[in-house]
Amino acid sequence: MNVNQVFEALAVGELSTLSVADKDLGTLKFAEHPRFIRYLNDTLTLIYTKLAHKKDYVNFSLVENQSTYYIQPTYATDVLKIISVQNLDYEFVEDRFYAINDFEAKHSVRTLQYDTLYFPVVVADQNISVEYQASHPKIPSLDYGNVTIDIHPILENAVLSKMAASAFMALGGEDAMSKAATYMNDFNATLQLAEFEDMAEVTSIESANRFKNFGFV
Repeated sequence: MNVNQVFEALAVGELSTLSVADKDLGTLKFAEHPRFIRYLNDTLTLIYTKLAHKKDYVNFSLVENQSTYYIQPTYATDVLKIISVQNLDYEFVEDRFYAINDFEAKHSVRTLQYDTLYFPVVVADQNISVEYQASHPKIPSLDYGNVTIDIHPILENAVLSKMAASAFMALGGEDAMSKAATYMNDFNATLQLAEFEDMAEVTSIESANRFKNFGFV
């Protein structure tokens, strides 16, 4: 799905009754494109934040007498949430992963911000790998028509629902707000389904093993 296809789907579907739709061309009016590009970027950010839809990794080494590490922008520019912190030099398996924000754990790291790590104990030259939730590539304000939206197919309808909700919310009025609420419900229901089915592949091998260890197969 690209941006042109999103605009076409909205124009003949969710927003077909509104003046933003160009019924002759079957797309949104050109003057409305900047506003809907903003809606699209906001929607994708929300989806990528709610689901670990895109994950990435950065590696670095701890530096003596340096406790705070800014993952963004030092090592990456698309961080939404830190998922796990791994010691690549571990000797015993129980020392492989740092606990996050667990002050009672033997090996723990703290998130000062969503993209900033604090190591209470620094082992100089220790190699660290950080798994994080990544954001989507921002849709540009120019030459956007054929830009591909990198998203799981089941979430394409969620994109349309959230953008429609934003459009109706901008109108104001009781009827428009009611429609906006309906589209938001559709959006949230689709995200819940994706999370339930693990379509964004959130579950890790470690999580599966933990369930198995507790007798859930």
